[in-house]
Amino acid sequence: RCVRCYACVEVCPTGAIDAVNPPLVRLVDRFQRQPAES
Repeated sequence: RCVRCYACVEVCPTGAIDAVNPPLVRLVDRFQRQPAES
């Protein structure tokens, strides 16, 4: 199980991390969805 996971987003379900730090999941999800183009 994943508790306070930061780098294992792809391994852990978003729900597990969402319970600990929802803002981080959103940030990672947004970062993965769109390529880093500044």
